[in-house]
Amino acid sequence: MINELKHQIMDMQQQFSSKSHLISRNKNGNIDTVLVGEEIILETSVGNLIPRYTLDDDSGRKKEAPVKFYKTGELKSLPLEKLTEIPTSVGTIKSELVIFYKSGALYRTFPLNGKVTGFWTEENECELAEIIDIQTAVGEIKVKPIYLQFYETGELESLLFWPNEHVKITTDMGEMLIRKGISFYKNGKVKGFEPLEELAVNSPIGKLKVFDPDPNGIQAESHSLCLNEDGSVQSVITSSNQIVVKKGSVEYKRFSPKLVTSYCNENAFFISPLKIVFGDNSLVFNNINESTESVSKELNYKIIDFVPDKPISCFGCE
Repeated sequence: MINELKHQIMDMQQQFSSKSHLISRNKNGNIDTVLVGEEIILETSVGNLIPRYTLDDDSGRKKEAPVKFYKTGELKSLPLEKLTEIPTSVGTIKSELVIFYKSGALYRTFPLNGKVTGFWTEENECELAEIIDIQTAVGEIKVKPIYLQFYETGELESLLFWPNEHVKITTDMGEMLIRKGISFYKNGKVKGFEPLEELAVNSPIGKLKVFDPDPNGIQAESHSLCLNEDGSVQSVITSSNQIVVKKGSVEYKRFSPKLVTSYCNENAFFISPLKIVFGDNSLVFNNINESTESVSKELNYKIIDFVPDKPISCFGCE
């Protein structure tokens, strides 16, 4: 099996032997990246694909888009010469970029692979994006996705939406509008999502208001609301509640969102939300610039409103 894998890696890398390709290698001697200089066809788990070999043509695509490999030689990231139909467990997705697991299985597929710069903005890229119909266990999702991510076994793991995109889904909690993205368990049940507006949910310690006013990052796998496979609440992010922990009738700890000074303006403030993870025997609390703290589930918990003592004027550095 190991020898077969080595031969597959060698066969893949030998396809870049032409002098027209610009190759960089890692310290192991394996190819690290390749700027492809002529048309070649690579055999992959999702079909025969043609790597990007032409330069930017004012279409908004990145000027240079190298093929990338893992340090051990397996194909990792493959920008495509043209929009290509990629077969997935949720249908065929037209893509400009695909990323693979080391095993060769499809990891992510990107319908667009654009060059977001001062001259070509995120809004420009979003305008080029097309709405895709994606069949899921919570119904059909019609959205402009930045990427679709899959488990190594092929099931849909998550979707990341373009900013300002929002969709309606149906869960055990009812219908709701979500933004940013959604993630799934292998069986198709919802694992987590970002609500469009503040959402009151029943947690193991009572009703909590779930919302992150400024969800950061370019991943669809972290959310304000995460669920267990049975639909119960696994973790939340709240900007509106603080938690008072009591031993008997005496206050023991208090966990709260924080008011943070903007990086851009010392007179502007934003809320850094509180994350709460519900374990089998404990609750874990986490906030920015503070250590994570675990507290026994057997203690008494009281949920109260968090009221900032300064006006909120921004989210981060907007």
